[in-house]
Amino acid sequence: MPLVYIGAIESMKGVFNILEAVRLCCEKNIKIHFHFIGYWIYESEKKSAKEFIKENNLEKYFTFYGVKTGKEKWDILSKCAILVHPTYWDGVPLTILEALGIGIPVISTSVGGIPDTISDGINGIIISENKPDKLVEAIESYYHNRDLLAMTSIINRTLFEEKYTLKIFINNMERWLNS
Repeated sequence: MPLVYIGAIESMKGVFNILEAVRLCCEKNIKIHFHFIGYWIYESEKKSAKEFIKENNLEKYFTFYGVKTGKEKWDILSKCAILVHPTYWDGVPLTILEALGIGIPVISTSVGGIPDTISDGINGIIISENKPDKLVEAIESYYHNRDLLAMTSIINRTLFEEKYTLKIFINNMERWLNS
């Protein structure tokens, strides 16, 4: 199952929880591959992550693309089943809205505006604690229930069309500015 993270790659975005979650998934024979789109904020964290991956023989479970935009980013994102965004801080990440737009379920945390966009159990999973074992539980939910994955995908595409298109954004901004 292809999973994706998009954004700044750093510990405060839960990247090391993702690495450990992938290790735990491998122990449980949960077949996943993690795609990272973005840039490393800190070279020291990049080095630590690469060491962790190598020490645990996880190289074949990760692809790091660097920064991708436009068609390249959409091509990668559209091949993934779940956006994983276990951040410790955020507003309403654009990557979550992009995932909704193409119908990808989201696994994230209850910080910033994320709970205003992701309803736990409806159009994604909000993990109760930002810990690797909680990420694994959320991944397993979709891995073992492909009907849930498909249903969540439909819900996300519908939700995006109802609330987050550019036309709706512009109408909302005009209403706000005129009030």
